[in-house]
Amino acid sequence: MVNKYEDDYNVLTEMCNNIQLVKQSKQGKAMQSILDYLIFRGNNKIVCLCGSTKFKDDFDRVSEELTLKGYIVLRPEIYSHNENNIDSDNRCIDERNIEILRKVHYQKIYLADEIIVINHNDYIGSDTKNEIIYAMDLNKKISFMEPTDFLKVLQKEDHY
Repeated sequence: MVNKYEDDYNVLTEMCNNIQLVKQSKQGKAMQSILDYLIFRGNNKIVCLCGSTKFKDDFDRVSEELTLKGYIVLRPEIYSHNENNIDSDNRCIDERNIEILRKVHYQKIYLADEIIVINHNDYIGSDTKNEIIYAMDLNKKISFMEPTDFLKVLQKEDHY
């Protein structure tokens, strides 16, 4: 009796060999570009979640909802919004790491098609306001988790 997984392996091996043959031809280079586009970009919109990291539960919920709708979701990975800069795993995040995290997040905004602001109870802090302005400069679509007056957000001096 042939192992069920051996059959699957043989089919996959044959497919890979055929793809390699196509990739080696002149038409293969064009085909590879199309395959790369379909696999790595396709129709999936890339969104970046922005907002205060004190609302981790909202980030988790919105990220899950969007992922299940087929979106590629970029978001903060470390949540350390408190006066001691202690993250959710009780690690201290120093100023150097905070700056690295900030730069990485701005790169995520750059990569995204759209940003979605996690504005729990209409809270938008100064860092988030700066992220919104950056996204505007890049002509990104900007959406909010909760309805808000967009112009008032930009005009506020104190966001608390």
